[in-house]
Amino acid sequence: MTLPVALNSKPVQLVGDIELSGFYLLGLTQYLQLQSTAYNESINRMK
Repeated sequence: MTLPVALNSKPVQLVGDIELSGFYLLGLTQYLQLQSTAYNESINRMK
């Protein structure tokens, strides 16, 4: 699983551990939402 590019381009060194994990969770949540949306759309096409 790859993280969103926007997450990787942030100045990670300047960000604290808590904020970094927050960014990570945010990116992960958005990624999963995109995956589930694509999954639902593909199922709707099959019907």
